[in-house]
Amino acid sequence: MNKPALVFFLVLSLVVVFTLHLFWGPIKLFFIDYRTDVLKANDLFDEFNYPLINNATENVPRVIHQTWKTEDIPDKWKDAQKSCINLHPDFEYKLWTDEAMRDFMKENYPWFLPQYDAYPYNIERADVVRYFILYHYGGIYLDLDVGCNRSMEPLLKYPAFVRKTSPSGISNNVIGIRKKHPFLLQVIRTLPSYAFNYHFPYLTVMYSTGPLFFSIVWRAWRSLPMAEAWHHVWVLTSDVYTGSKYSFFNIFEGSSWHDNDAGFVFYMLRHWLLWTILGFVLFFFIVFLLFGSSLKPAARVSRSSRRAFGSPFSSKSSSPWRKFKQYVSTDESSDQQNSDSVPFMVEFDLESQTRPKSP
Repeated sequence: MNKPALVFFLVLSLVVVFTLHLFWGPIKLFFIDYRTDVLKANDLFDEFNYPLINNATENVPRVIHQTWKTEDIPDKWKDAQKSCINLHPDFEYKLWTDEAMRDFMKENYPWFLPQYDAYPYNIERADVVRYFILYHYGGIYLDLDVGCNRSMEPLLKYPAFVRKTSPSGISNNVIGIRKKHPFLLQVIRTLPSYAFNYHFPYLTVMYSTGPLFFSIVWRAWRSLPMAEAWHHVWVLTSDVYTGSKYSFFNIFEGSSWHDNDAGFVFYMLRHWLLWTILGFVLFFFIVFLLFGSSLKPAARVSRSSRRAFGSPFSSKSSSPWRKFKQYVSTDESSDQQNSDSVPFMVEFDLESQTRPKSP
C-alpha cells in the first residue's frame, strides 16, 4: 500500500466521519415514527367535513402573530393575510415589524439581545423572535405566505401543534402553542448551541434557527419521557395542512429569503436517497480500487462536540444534546432548580409539568 493512497483514504474517511457527525441530527430525522404525533383529518372532522364538536378547553390563545420588515407587507401576501383575519374575527391579530421585534427582545429578553443582533441574516432574527413571542404570549404564528382556508378553532384544544414537512421533520412556518410551553423553552435554550455561520445562506438559516434546527430540537424533545407524557407536540398531516377539503391553510408565493444555493439544496432534497446511495457507492468504489481485499477496519473516531458561539469543529465543550439534557429531567425538583437558573424561567411552575396529556 503506497503512502499517497493511505493518506487519501484517511482524509476521505475523516471527511465522511466528520460529515456524519455534523449532520447526524438531520440524518436521524429520516427515522422518526410519526404515528403517535400526527393529527389526521378524522381526528378533527366528521365524514361531512364538519369540525367534531367537543367541550375541550382551549389551550392556545386566540392570537395570530406574523412578522415583516415594516407594516407595509408586499402585495403578493395581502390576500393571505386578509384570509386569516377575515376567517377569525374574534382573534387578536398582531403584525410584528423589525423595530417592534427588537423592542420586544430588548424589553423582555435583553440577555439574548447580543446574539439576536449578531445573526448575519434577518430571517434568522425572524425565526428566533417567533419562538420568544410564542413562549411569552402563546397563540398561532403564521408565515406571511400562509393563507387560511378555514377557521383554526378546532386546533385550539391542542396545547402545541406544528406541521410536518418534506422529506422529514417539522416546519416553523405554522406554530400553534400555549403560553410558556416548555417545548419552546427548550428551543430557546438550544439556540446558542447552533449559532454558527456555515457560509451558505440557506444552510446557515435552516440549521441555526430555521426548520431544520426546529426539527432537531423537536426530535430530542419527543424522546424525553416527561415531554411525551405531559407536553405533547402534535403534527398536522399534509392533507390537514393544505391541498384537501379538510385543509386549514392555503399556500401563496413565498421563500423571499432563499438565495441561489437554495435551488441546489431543494434539488438534493428531492433526490436525497439517490444522492446518498451514489455517495456511498462512490466512496466504497474508491476504497476498493485503492485497497481491495487488504482493507482493514478503520480506527473508531470519537465524536467531538460543538460549543455555543464558536466553531462547530471544537471539541472543548459538551455536546448540544448534553446541554439540552442538563435542563430537562424526570425529577421535577431538579428541573425546577435548573429552570430557575435561567433568567426568564422563574415563572415556570411545577404544575405545568403534571398536567395530563391532551387529547
